[in-house]
Amino acid sequence: MNPNKEVLKLIEQQRRILKQYSDMLKPTIQALELLNIPKIEVPEVEIPKINIPKIDFPTFPKIEFPEIIIDYENIEKLANNNSLRGWTLSGEIDTSFYLNEELLDRDQDYIDEYFLNYFESDSQKNLLIMKNSITNSIDDKWKSVVEDCFLLYKTDKYKITIPMLITIIEGEISKIAESNKVGYYLLKDWEEIINPEDKLMFIVTYTLHQFLAGEIFASKNFNDERGTNINRNWVLHGRDNPSLWTRTDVLKLMNIISTLQFVQDK
Repeated sequence: MNPNKEVLKLIEQQRRILKQYSDMLKPTIQALELLNIPKIEVPEVEIPKINIPKIDFPTFPKIEFPEIIIDYENIEKLANNNSLRGWTLSGEIDTSFYLNEELLDRDQDYIDEYFLNYFESDSQKNLLIMKNSITNSIDDKWKSVVEDCFLLYKTDKYKITIPMLITIIEGEISKIAESNKVGYYLLKDWEEIINPEDKLMFIVTYTLHQFLAGEIFASKNFNDERGTNINRNWVLHGRDNPSLWTRTDVLKLMNIISTLQFVQDK
C-alpha cells in the first residue's frame, strides 16, 4: 500500500465535505446580504474623573491621665499597725476601711471591736464574702472543714474551730513555702522566699509573717503568762484554756486564712 496515495485520498475527501457545507450556507449568506443589516458600532464611553475632596479630620486633644502615686510608706505603717493586733490585709476586705489612719492611735480593744463590727454587721455580709473567697481558692482538702468552721461560728459553737483553723493556717504556709517543716522553722523557710519586688504584696506578706512569728507561732514558755492572742503551741499542746477563746479570735484566724489565699493568688 502506498501511504502517500492514501493521505492524498483522505485530503480529497475532506475538501469535498467542506465544499458541500459551503454550498449549503450560500443561500443563508445571500439572504443576510439582501436584509442589509447595518453594522452596530458601540460608542466609546469616557468615565468622568471624580475629584474626592480632601477631608480634614479634627485633631483630638491629647488626654493626659493623672499619675497615680501610691503611698507605700503609709500603707505599710497602717498594715503593720493592724496586723500586729491580729488583723491582716486580705484580698476582699474594703481597703478604705482597713487603711483608716484613725486606727493608729487606738488600742487593742478598740481595733478588735472595729473589725468585729465589720464582719458582724449587715447580716454578716462581709463574713460571707470572706467565706466565699476562701472556699473558692483554698486547697480542696480544706473546703469542707472551712465550711464547717463558718457554720459553727454562725451557730455560736466557734470554740471548737480554733485548733482546726490553726492547722489550716500551718498547712497553707507549708504549701506556699514548699516546706515540710513545722511551727517556727516553717516560718523561717517562708521568710526566705518573700519577694520584695511587688511592694504591695511584700507589705501584705511581711506584716502577716511578722504577726504569725511574733504571736501565733511564737515560742512561748508554758509557764509564762498567756497573753492576749491565740498561740499555736499553747492550743495544739493542750496548754491553753478554751474558755478564753472568743469570736474575735476565730475571726482573726479566718481572716489570716483569707490573707494567705490573697498571697498565693499573686
